[in-house]
Amino acid sequence: MKRVFAVLLAAAMGLCAQAPQAQESPRTVIVMDGSGSMWGQIDGRPKLDIARETVGKVLAQIPAEQEIGLLAYGHRRKGDCGDIELVVEPAAGTGGLITDKVNGMRFLGKTPLSQAVLIAAESLRYGEEAATVVLVTDGIETCQADPCALGMELEANGLDFTTHVIGFGLSQEEGAQVACLAENTGGRYFEARNADALIDALSQTVLSDGRAAKQAPVPTPKASLDGPEAAAITTEINVDWTGPDAVEDYLEIVPATETAATSGSRNYAYTKDGSPAKLIVPADQGDYLIRYIWQGPNGREVIATAPLTVTDSEFAISLPPGPIQAGSAIAVDWKGPNGPLDYLAIRTEASTEAADITYAYTGDTNPLEMVTPNEPGTYSVLYIVEGTGERRIGVSVPLSVVEGTIDLRAPAAVRPDTGFSVAWAGPGSSQDYIDIVPAGYTETYGELKYAYIGGEGPGPRELSAPSDAGAYWIRYISEGAGGRKVLHQIELSVDPDAPDVPTSLLVAATFDVPADFAGTPVQWSAVPLEGQAVSMDAWAMNEFATGPVSGNFEPGVYSVRGDATDMVFTGTVTISADGDNRFTILPDETLSPTTTPDMADGHGPDDGADGTPWADYAYSCLGDQNCPHTDAASGLSFTLPAGWVATSPDMTPASAGAQAAGEQLEHPYVEFYEAGGNMNALYLNPRQWIADNGPCQTTGAGELCLFRNDAAPNDPAAFMAMGALQASLIHAAPAAAAPLSADEVESLLDRLAPNRIPAN
Repeated sequence: MKRVFAVLLAAAMGLCAQAPQAQESPRTVIVMDGSGSMWGQIDGRPKLDIARETVGKVLAQIPAEQEIGLLAYGHRRKGDCGDIELVVEPAAGTGGLITDKVNGMRFLGKTPLSQAVLIAAESLRYGEEAATVVLVTDGIETCQADPCALGMELEANGLDFTTHVIGFGLSQEEGAQVACLAENTGGRYFEARNADALIDALSQTVLSDGRAAKQAPVPTPKASLDGPEAAAITTEINVDWTGPDAVEDYLEIVPATETAATSGSRNYAYTKDGSPAKLIVPADQGDYLIRYIWQGPNGREVIATAPLTVTDSEFAISLPPGPIQAGSAIAVDWKGPNGPLDYLAIRTEASTEAADITYAYTGDTNPLEMVTPNEPGTYSVLYIVEGTGERRIGVSVPLSVVEGTIDLRAPAAVRPDTGFSVAWAGPGSSQDYIDIVPAGYTETYGELKYAYIGGEGPGPRELSAPSDAGAYWIRYISEGAGGRKVLHQIELSVDPDAPDVPTSLLVAATFDVPADFAGTPVQWSAVPLEGQAVSMDAWAMNEFATGPVSGNFEPGVYSVRGDATDMVFTGTVTISADGDNRFTILPDETLSPTTTPDMADGHGPDDGADGTPWADYAYSCLGDQNCPHTDAASGLSFTLPAGWVATSPDMTPASAGAQAAGEQLEHPYVEFYEAGGNMNALYLNPRQWIADNGPCQTTGAGELCLFRNDAAPNDPAAFMAMGALQASLIHAAPAAAAPLSADEVESLLDRLAPNRIPAN
């Protein structure tokens, strides 16, 4: 998950021309996140520099009599959710001291966001006097707490408590998961995408303005929605709308029981894209609402709703997410009657009269592999029922095809009949090929030399130069649906006086960690990003090293990762033939081994007290057969796949208030780990989850989510384990034990204390 950094500022810290009197302003605590994600950049600047600068500017505007303190977390230890410290007690005249402390902080730990907010509120005696904080965050909670529940708890227990939240570069889904902390306390949520927007947002959180906003909210504008009353799973619907059309307004589909304006729905469309809005229907049937979300001055509000019944369907088609490269092979999941002549087709439009650009019979293959058209554009993928005297469309879904990255890289000149390598980037369909033709030749046949792309992996292809000297083209030919097409070409000179083809075009690159982490042993790896003319072979170290580490690479863009024992460093770098190629890779706690298996020793997050790998887990299945388990305390039953372990089911809620009230979760929280191999991980009912983490499936015990493994993102073992667990998970409330009778109590006490004096 993305890491979070938070700067909690009293609303009195706004950049106002006339500051309110001290007695009108609540006591304030700044809570500064010291997590590794603060090294991330916005507009080329580390977020920690932007935060330091902003805090300094705002503190310079605070009256000397304003009582302000500083609370920090993650600034002393890595991977510790308990690393929270009140650095400066709230007092008057502390602005300069706080600025110095913030400027001297290190950024290397975890992010106990909710617990830090709670401690800050308690340090301000929020239950006895007015208190306002402002949270600036670039991500979501990572210490298994619930900011939304905390917001309701603080609002219920506070005398006059308000939290404003500023999402610093957050996506819509991420912002929805933290905006509730503001909205549940009567505060506002701001979106800040750069340093200027951050300062502007802070300038609007002046104490008197923030409190007045709770008493006199801006009137809600009118909006309307006009969409279908029912739709089948996974289909696309059009919804006509009217409304204020503010910059961040959007329509979404949520379960009918959803009441919060910040739902985090993945089924949404921004109003700025026009009316009608195109929405993809959820994959689960049931009762839903189409909602208009207005991003007004008082935060997000639901200003219009329309009911939607999502029905199951005899037909469904599921495509890979996002735009798809022209001419590429894709896996298409389908649902249908699977008649002997049924097939999937790609067409320019969803019509029974339209011609098939390409097709594939369903047979017994699911998913089906289909090659997309090699012309960018919008298409339809259809399930076609072909029966006796019948041809009809079962379902149609839109397919967006884009040009994508096409590239070729080869020596500019070679000698006649000399072999050489051609690196490539393109769709990579099995029938695509690279050819050599005379310069100016435009036909897609009659090549002089060629080499197929398919069947040999993503590395360079070997070609031999023509025998005759002259000017030639090297071309990438796509065999996409609809016919051949030249996607890219480069010049080649065949010259008897050409220099020898270099045996290696590799250049050196060096990776290191920031100075704050100097001396940390790290195991490094680098993988070239897809879509470029670079061999896709990964580079990796087999051992840990301290200090700078170097390797040789083809010029290109690489994803670099460094695994330490309690921290992970990640970054994307561009290695060039004429560049310095020395890179500082920043910490990324979203991949910390505290939440995913520890790859350093080949076992996992727990090697066992007796030295046996994985032995200390509550449940394990380390043999060759799957293992059924039932946890009596929680009532959870499941079958562990062979080679997997699980933590003890936890029914404890995240918020302190719910814990104090003795409340229990509806379904338990469990972590599942693969005890070897690619170290895959599954989470049952994770407390926080974003789409980028990986897919989720509904089970008989709640949501089961697969954490995407960067080392093996499409590992079949992970999806097989997910399917096996999904089918086996059952949660039933544990049976209550019958109370003991008075005689049974007496008998038990006698056995425990034979010399006691019986009760009269």
